[in-house]
Amino acid sequence: MATEESSSRYENRSPDIPAEGLHQTGRWGLSINLATFLIGYSTAVISGALLYIEGDLDLDEAEQGLAVSVTLLGAMVAALAAGRMADRRGRKVTLGVAAVLFAVGLAIAALATSFGLLLLGRIVMGLGVGTASALAPTYLREISPVQIRGRMLTLNQLMLSIGMLTAYVVNLVFSASGDWRAMFWVGVVPAVVLALGATRLPESPSWLAGRGRTDEAREVLGSVAGAEGAEQVIERYRREDREQRRQQAREREPERQGWHALLAPRLRPAVVVGLGLAALQQFVGINTVLYYAPTIMERTGLTAANSIVYPDPHYAGAGDPSNSQRLRRPADRQPAAARQRSSTAVLRGASAAPTTDPTIASAG
Repeated sequence: MATEESSSRYENRSPDIPAEGLHQTGRWGLSINLATFLIGYSTAVISGALLYIEGDLDLDEAEQGLAVSVTLLGAMVAALAAGRMADRRGRKVTLGVAAVLFAVGLAIAALATSFGLLLLGRIVMGLGVGTASALAPTYLREISPVQIRGRMLTLNQLMLSIGMLTAYVVNLVFSASGDWRAMFWVGVVPAVVLALGATRLPESPSWLAGRGRTDEAREVLGSVAGAEGAEQVIERYRREDREQRRQQAREREPERQGWHALLAPRLRPAVVVGLGLAALQQFVGINTVLYYAPTIMERTGLTAANSIVYPDPHYAGAGDPSNSQRLRRPADRQPAAARQRSSTAVLRGASAAPTTDPTIASAG
């Protein structure tokens, strides 16, 4: 009995990974996390670009809202399908598909000459967002040794925020010229880098082992952990597969595939917690702030450039009343629709206002 427990502890012990193996895995993780960077960039870039798109493409408020939200609809559809694709085609191929979707979507948006083309570009971007968001954490977990797995998944969340921050900085850089197309073109660069990087990434050893391609899985693991470490991980995969089959036999349940696997009693708590956290993240309204803060600030009279910066409380001039006139947006730089609404309001106000000039009154 003691011998079995000792053997079990040895089998469960993570293999010792040399420093070079950890560095190699870290480089793979950075490439995979570039997909998460693009999630942040693609979702946030519209916030500043919308200030100029509404005038150039003459969008009304409903069309502006659709241009923003349709990306999330595309993401929802892609997230539902990405898991099945990753299971059938592999993590590496699916990551390459996400990169192509990002590049194509951003390019279509940059070249858009009509609302329909802009909408198409945003939908394709959303497909990339959904594919990457469903794939990246799984790929990182399966390819990272336990020694750096937490760091890789933490970096995954950090890259999302960095992508959003980069989008705001790019919006600010091009705000002086109003070149909203360049804001989208900048995002094509990391998308192309991701597509090229995906061709050099190894496939997930866990996925390879699950498909019976044990020799390929052993080769990937050996490049990081060495031959002995690779054998330990392969044995762990086999042991986990045997344990899963025994548990299914104890529960007298047939092997569930696809979405049905989420209905297994042992997975229900994790599913409830995961769905609850995802719902709460949306209900707090952070997406509204990310997408519409520049537009809201612009409606207060700020210039386009300052409406991009002004939501940041660290902006140096935010609390200085003397800056109020300098920050206001000149009328000749407002979108045509906004100028038309303002002119109409002024004319209506003038016709409705009572005449108090005695000269005009006597002339009447």
